Amino acid sequence: MSAETITGKEKIQGSETESIEYSRGTLDYLHIKAEQVDTSKNPIVVAPGFTQGIEVLEDFGQSLSDSGHREVFVLDQWASAPRKSRQPKQYANGNFIGLEEQAEAVASFLEHSHLTDRPIDFVANSFGCQITARVAEIAEEQGWDCFKNDLGSHTIFISPAASNEDENYISLGARWTKWMAKNDPHASMVAKVLDPGARMLKEGKRNASENPKKTLKEIDALVRSRVDYQRLGKIGLKPFVMAYADDDLMPYGTMEQNLENNLENLSGISMPVDAGAVKARDFEMFKTNTGLQGKAAKEAWAHHWRRADHGDMQFHPERTARAILQILDR
Repeated sequence: MSAETITGKEKIQGSETESIEYSRGTLDYLHIKAEQVDTSKNPIVVAPGFTQGIEVLEDFGQSLSDSGHREVFVLDQWASAPRKSRQPKQYANGNFIGLEEQAEAVASFLEHSHLTDRPIDFVANSFGCQITARVAEIAEEQGWDCFKNDLGSHTIFISPAASNEDENYISLGARWTKWMAKNDPHASMVAKVLDPGARMLKEGKRNASENPKKTLKEIDALVRSRVDYQRLGKIGLKPFVMAYADDDLMPYGTMEQNLENNLENLSGISMPVDAGAVKARDFEMFKTNTGLQGKAAKEAWAHHWRRADHGDMQFHPERTARAILQILDR
């Protein structure tokens, strides 16, 4: 499992990008340090969701670091590029391969970065929550302490996938289609403001298309695997779950029953709301209540709290980072 070398460094918008090489391939990550890091606070590791990567999560990582005075690691998607002489381990029958591959990459990163035996704050989004849960199980098997709540670690699950006991390909596919239409910069006024030039959409498509087999295996894990909150509680990890107010992809209603049945295995549940939001059920009422018109109204509406949805980490990084830090700094 162990990572062997740092294979390269570069700059992405001022952040240091590093890469580890391990038995299955490589994993890039951003290493972000605020000008004045509070060493009394845990470093933060950000696990990306399905097809997310460092290009779209850098602003979020930077906001966590700057506002929280933290050392932050933002992980990318792993890339399959093993040397011919290597033989990646085979997974046990019954394991979800897409989930296992991602978890192995994250575990290798933790080991390589010497983060296995100290308190860490993990922030995971959507499919990243499944990955983080599996890494926590690996950590327990390896005797690592980095996930233990009683030793000072914290974990935040944002709109966790695999929390709907009745999830299937049809239900997830329908929500995915709705969410993609809502966030298509070519079709949505709001998405056009939030993702000018469709940069984030293009990055997601690139991550999905680079390795189609990997993507299909991860979709299978998204649909059929489940986060076992009871097991996580037994190994010392009680995640704090954060849901978005306007999440069409992983709405709170799809996970509500499972979470409420596992309250004793959670540190808490929250749905942050922007205190500066304007009460408005639609765009016309928003213009009336704010007095804004034209481009100014469109831009303000795009950042309205009702748009707090599944892509908030990338579309509203500062707002989401502030909400998370309130939880971590309690």
